[in-house]
Amino acid sequence: MKKSTFIKILLILFVIPVFSFNPMAKEELIKSQWLSSIVNIDGSLEDWAEIGVYLDKRVMTECALRNNNETLFILFVLKDRKYFSTIQSSGLTIWFNSDGTKKKNDGLNFLKKMIAAADYINELEQQKSPLSEEDKKKILENPSYVFHLAELITKNNEDPSQQERSEEARKSVFRTGNQKG
Repeated sequence: MKKSTFIKILLILFVIPVFSFNPMAKEELIKSQWLSSIVNIDGSLEDWAEIGVYLDKRVMTECALRNNNETLFILFVLKDRKYFSTIQSSGLTIWFNSDGTKKKNDGLNFLKKMIAAADYINELEQQKSPLSEEDKKKILENPSYVFHLAELITKNNEDPSQQERSEEARKSVFRTGNQKG
């Protein structure tokens, strides 16, 4: 099984039980909707307008899931500004496991941070391929850049595939956006 498929399956197995758990009500299930068009990962709500979202009233957060046969797309909309500063400083972590329990053994942390231009070049080359000298020169014209980092968190350090899974996690993509109101 491809490592990226493995991570996506684990994400699906985690996300649905976590966001469907509400001890005060009947079990609610968040269903992922099949993609009929391409989702542009840009932090905008436009690609999500036609689907329903799950609202967790405890933390005033909306969530929706979409998928195709290769990728799981997750939308989080924070309605309460008090969570913004925490997420901006430490990121948003999605915990998952294959047994459907609340154990937090594996997760993906999504963090938006400022990095120096030289570090930005290094990250781009790790994710894609070597940049041309012309591209590097253009990047170095700005002192820093916003970088969206996805990092695998695992509490089981004995897992031999941890390094490969970490590399797959780096391929995860996310963007953030702000909306008035």
